[in-house]
Amino acid sequence: MRLLASRKYSSTHLICIYTASFLLLRFVSPAGKASREQAATHSAVRQNDVSTILVAVGLAGVFLFYLGVGTFWALMERLGEHVSIATETIATSISLAAFAGGVGGLAAVVLNLRIGRLLPVVATIATTSVILGFLADSVMQSTYLVSGIAVVFGWNYLYPYIAGVLITIDGSARLVALLASLQAFAFALGPPILSLLFGDNIYKYLASFTLFCYLMSLSLLLPLVISAERLRKRVALNCADNSEYD
Repeated sequence: MRLLASRKYSSTHLICIYTASFLLLRFVSPAGKASREQAATHSAVRQNDVSTILVAVGLAGVFLFYLGVGTFWALMERLGEHVSIATETIATSISLAAFAGGVGGLAAVVLNLRIGRLLPVVATIATTSVILGFLADSVMQSTYLVSGIAVVFGWNYLYPYIAGVLITIDGSARLVALLASLQAFAFALGPPILSLLFGDNIYKYLASFTLFCYLMSLSLLLPLVISAERLRKRVALNCADNSEYD
């Protein structure tokens, strides 16, 4: 009971800090001279009037995405031990997953905005969700390895796209600065939440919990990503129009 109480206290404490971090945003103001693209972004945002609720819902989706990622990554090794996967296989799987994360970051650099931001976000989360579904059904060496690779690849691949969505919505970059905090708090809260929900059965429900976070994050992120893509196209048009008069 004492252990359970301490877990509840830790989770509540972190949630309070996390909530307080949002309140500090109102005191943060952008500094420096805005570029033409930033000015066009602000103009497009004012014209489009992106609602605060839409942004808040999108940020909740970002938080859920990292909640799933952080929980899975933190407990991946212990999951392998729980289902009696060989130590060498666990080590190899974690190593390959980390390597896939590096590949994911490079893939984002290479692809850039060739296919926009909507397709990478939807395809990555949806594909990883399917893989996690197989892991939730049966934890085998193959599903364990592929799930780890998919989760960490998507983690690093989507980071620049999510950051791009946030900076398109808010040209001052305050939301992008918040992204690191969202990720950190999600990673900190994931394992305690899973433990509070399922107790000693956390490894049994790890894949299902991660899958739930992914599906919820996709549904909450979609409206914000779609709005950001519309703004990005409007910014491109504004920049093109402005260049004609230079």
